[in-house]
Amino acid sequence: MCLDIRRVEREGVHSGLATPLVYVNGMKISGYALSSQKWEKALAVPLERKKLRGEIVDLRCYEKNGARGTEHQKCAELCVMEIKQPMGLLTAEGELYQLAAGREGGVLYEELKLRLGAQAEVAGEVYQWGSKRTLTAREVNRF
Repeated sequence: MCLDIRRVEREGVHSGLATPLVYVNGMKISGYALSSQKWEKALAVPLERKKLRGEIVDLRCYEKNGARGTEHQKCAELCVMEIKQPMGLLTAEGELYQLAAGREGGVLYEELKLRLGAQAEVAGEVYQWGSKRTLTAREVNRF
């Protein structure tokens, strides 16, 4: 079985060691509570699948100062391709999704890097914690 682990954070420090918090399909599973029932429940949660259209942006620069579009393309390419900053998809409605590579590997993610500052249609699973949304790219189309 292949798990889609969504997020790992530091829960706290105990005896000098950081305790990880693991989120699977939007459910928190503590490093100290790894019962099979919790894993089964977390894995049973269906993820929402969406097909979204929007501009591929350099997430850091967009969140920091709203930078986007062709005038920001060179900086976005430097940030994403050289500095390894994350990318996002900004919809026409102003919704921002961080883009992630799926199990298929980085092929689609690499294709998205070539579309920084351009419009694209991305399909995949959406998950959210707090105000942050992530879209795992499973399919990419130009439009």
